[in-house]
Amino acid sequence: MRSQTLLLLLLTLLTATLTWATPEAGLLQEIARPFTKPGSDWGKSCCAKLHPNVQRAIEMYCRPRDRNGGFMVPGAAANSAKRVGNAIVSINGGCNPAQWLPWDICFKQFYSMCVQGNGRGESQRIYGRDGCQKWGIANPR
Repeated sequence: MRSQTLLLLLLTLLTATLTWATPEAGLLQEIARPFTKPGSDWGKSCCAKLHPNVQRAIEMYCRPRDRNGGFMVPGAAANSAKRVGNAIVSINGGCNPAQWLPWDICFKQFYSMCVQGNGRGESQRIYGRDGCQKWGIANPR
C-alpha cells in the first residue's frame, strides 16, 4: 500500500511537470496514459488526506454537470467558484474563443495542484491554449 501511495505521488509530480511544460490537455493525456491505470484517482486520496476541504471543493467544482461532462472557460460553470470551509477553488479565464474543459482534466490538474501546493494546498497555475486559464486554490487560515 505504501509503494502504491509513493507511485501515485510520483505520477502526480510527473503529470504536473508535463502539464506545466505542455498545457495542451490532449498532449498531456497521451504522454501520461501509459503511466496511469484505469480507476486511478489522480491524487484525490492524497489531496483528501492532506487538505480535506480543498478536496471537497474540487469535487464540487469539477463534477460533471450534464451529459457532456465538462464546461466552457470562460462560462457560467467555470466562473462560479466553489467553497468548502475556507477552501476556494476557481478558474478564471479570458479565453477567446471559449475553451472546452473536460471533467477529467479538471480533476487531474486541480488534484495535482492540491498535492504540490503549499502547506494548506494552495496553488495557482496557468493552463489552456495561449495560457488564458488562471486556475487557483486558496485555503486561508
